[in-house]
Amino acid sequence: LMKTVDVPTTGTFGPDNCPYDTAGGAIEIATEGNWDRSQYAQTILGETHQYNERDWWNYWLNREWSSKGICDASQPIQDGDEILMIVQRDDANFNPTVFPLFMTGPSSVERGQEARFTVTEHVYSYSTSTTTRGPSSGATVAGGGASAVTGDDGTATLTFSQSGTFEMRATRTSRARSNPVVVVVTEPDEPPPPPPPPPEEQGPACATNGADGRCGTPDRQAPTALIQSIREGAVFRRGRGPRVLGGTVGILGASRLLPDGSGIASVKLKLTRRVGPRCWTWSPSKERFVRRPCGAANGFWFDIGSATDWEYLLPARLGRGRYVLDADAIDRAGNRQVERRRGENRVVFHVR
Repeated sequence: LMKTVDVPTTGTFGPDNCPYDTAGGAIEIATEGNWDRSQYAQTILGETHQYNERDWWNYWLNREWSSKGICDASQPIQDGDEILMIVQRDDANFNPTVFPLFMTGPSSVERGQEARFTVTEHVYSYSTSTTTRGPSSGATVAGGGASAVTGDDGTATLTFSQSGTFEMRATRTSRARSNPVVVVVTEPDEPPPPPPPPPEEQGPACATNGADGRCGTPDRQAPTALIQSIREGAVFRRGRGPRVLGGTVGILGASRLLPDGSGIASVKLKLTRRVGPRCWTWSPSKERFVRRPCGAANGFWFDIGSATDWEYLLPARLGRGRYVLDADAIDRAGNRQVERRRGENRVVFHVR
């Protein structure tokens, strides 16, 4: 598989929260999500290599060996970067043995005329942590019914006996096959084909993990209602208790909150209070606390609308007590987060 893709510059996907602006994002778009979406991938397009025979997926960036994971945020990709995944096989001493080939050649040639192709190989050394480049001798360049083997200088000369458009590749034992070179073989005295038109300007590719409601996919991800106005474990002096409850809603990513794919239908809050053995829950209709059995599970949920940046104003500052504030969100697909996470959708705080 060889594709040129547009990769989003923000957002994450998959169980490892892989950022889109990494090699993993390029693989996600190129394979349309058909891989295991792992920092150290084992399965891509249904092909699995999990070191049972010292085989594994090896990541190269811009024709250089990369020691980082494909989802490593410290190595973001830029426009024009080239991502290569090859099947690596280690020897008994855990040294890599398979390296990529890269080929250049003419874009067009007359039938019956010689066409010269150059093949280089890039070899990585663990001992020096460097990638060296040099001519690849003994590589077979083939396509369009013609083939030749490269010499010591890495070049092969072919003559095509038929006209047409052909994809040429180089192969060699213990080497990953080369990039394709497309050559147009014309009839004698026929003018060469015009250069291809520049690619049309396109917007960013639609990015989805297949279950987030984006790009026409079903939404199966529950949003998180983050509480931002009160930090977990906060202690307020009497008379200085909080009055504003606020936060935001979205899908938790690696570095930021992402919009919910289907949109937010409802944001709900629950506020419980305890002073000694007595407990209450907040009633918005009565605008005061009402007695309830102790335990946050016994409090009442109340709806405050559907705004993603939510806020609820109490009629007065909270008085003395131990409080548990829970926030919840339901999206338009009916997804709701059941788990309570302190510091995210639950905060426990005191007014003394």
